[in-house]
This record gives sequence, structure tokens and C-alpha cells, in this order.
Amino acid sequence: MKELPIRVDSAAGRLRLAQADLAEKKAETRRAYFDEIIEKELAGLTAEERGPFLDALADQFPVPNREAVETPAAPKASDLAERIRSCSPEQQQEILRLLGREPAAEPAGLSPELERSARDLMKRFGLKQIELPRMGELLDPMASFAGALEQIAWNTWRTLAPDSPLKRTAELAGTMKSFLSGDENVSLATVRQALDTLRKLLAALTASLGHVTHHLAYEHFARIAPAEIENLVGVEGGRFLTSRDVKCWRKYVELSGAFDEARLEQDIKGRMARYIESLMKVTGR
Repeated sequence: MKELPIRVDSAAGRLRLAQADLAEKKAETRRAYFDEIIEKELAGLTAEERGPFLDALADQFPVPNREAVETPAAPKASDLAERIRSCSPEQQQEILRLLGREPAAEPAGLSPELERSARDLMKRFGLKQIELPRMGELLDPMASFAGALEQIAWNTWRTLAPDSPLKRTAELAGTMKSFLSGDENVSLATVRQALDTLRKLLAALTASLGHVTHHLAYEHFARIAPAEIENLVGVEGGRFLTSRDVKCWRKYVELSGAFDEARLEQDIKGRMARYIESLMKVTGR
């Protein structure tokens, strides 16, 4: 028994050396080498010495029970989740089945039209991916906005030019409703056409403001400018005894009489209507 500590130190040293040399090997390979070293040491001991030897060796180099199987460290949950995500949908369902869970129902595949819409939105906003549920959430506020805007635009146009051949052929809200309900007579192209007409009308209404105000200021007020009135008075002549100032004032009163509120409003509306119709390429007037 005096040699026991020496034999324990020798066996522990050999086990540590084997552990370092076999660090890259599988657990089963390392266990086989450990068993071989320990069995050789036990072969030179009596039955009474083997128990104390193993106890002392365990203090320096913990060795699992010879009957026990070495169990590798449990992987992290995040690692398992990553591995499962890398599996195919079929493999994921099989994993759920083996775990005793019902596989989740597969989401319905996207239609080609919806996929195309998603790609168009990604391209428009420069996105690499898009949240499909949020894309659906945009439908109601955008449809409500477009419908309200259409009412304002066409009501404004009807006020400007009630007799114009440019008229709304169908209500946008009704067109969208028919399309969403599956009406075969209303395609996406029909909805796009209605939206495009609305876009052009709004652009034309906005553009007409700048165009009309510029020309109105030039044409109307240029006629009553002091220099223009003096020029007209000089051309027309008049009574010799009437002063030039009086003649200019009378000419101003004469010209400004054409600028009553009703006439001016009608002139503005007519100018805007004609300009809008030219932008919308309307014929028939």
C-alpha cells in the first residue's frame, strides 16, 4: 500500500497526457484510452487495493463510472433553434412530430399578384424585405384616403366646369369595392386607371393655379396700368378744355367697370377649366 500514492500519481499523469493528446477526438475515443490506462493499472493490484486506488485517482483525475456513458454537454437552446431554422419545412414538421407536438399549419402560399405587389413596394421604398401583415394593414387607410381625395377633386372640378365633357365615369370607392369582392368585370388595371385619372386631375388642378394667376395678373391689370391708360387717352384725344388727369380718371373708370366680381370669377374658372382640359387632353368643347 506504500506504493499506492506513486501508482495513483503515475496513472493520473498518463490520463492527463492522454486527455491533452486526444482533445480533438470524439468522447468515445477518449473514453476507450482512459479505460485502457486504468485497466493496466488495476491489473497490478489486488482486489483489496483496487477500491482505494480508484478513490484516490478520482481525486486527481475524475473518471466517470466504468459503467456510465460519457454524456456530451447539452447544446444551448439558441443553437438548437438555429439548427431547426436551417432545416427544410418537412424536417421541421418531423421534429415537431417527434417531440409530440402537432405541426403548425403551413401558411397559404402567396398568389403571384401579391408577390408582385410586395416586390413593387420593396423596390419603391428601397426595402430588402417587407412585413406582409403590415402591407395588408395599409390597405384600409390608403383606400379611405384615395376615396376622400377623389370626392374633393371631382367636386372642385364640377364647380369649375359643370358643362365640361371631362367627367368621372365611376366612383373610385365603388371600383375598389368591386375589385376586392372578386368582380370579374373589374380588374386591377381598372383600379389603376381610375387612380391614374385622379392623379392627373389633381396635378392639373394644382398646375392651373400658377398658370391662371400669372396670366390673369398680366392681362387684366396690365390694361389699367397708369402707363397704359395715359397711352389710350393720348390716342383717343378728347375735349381740349378737359385736363389730362380727368381724362385718365374717366378712362380708368371705364376700363375697371369690366372687373366686377361675377365676371372676374367666371373668367378665372374659364381659364382654369380650359387649361386643365388641355393637360387632360379633353376634346369635345
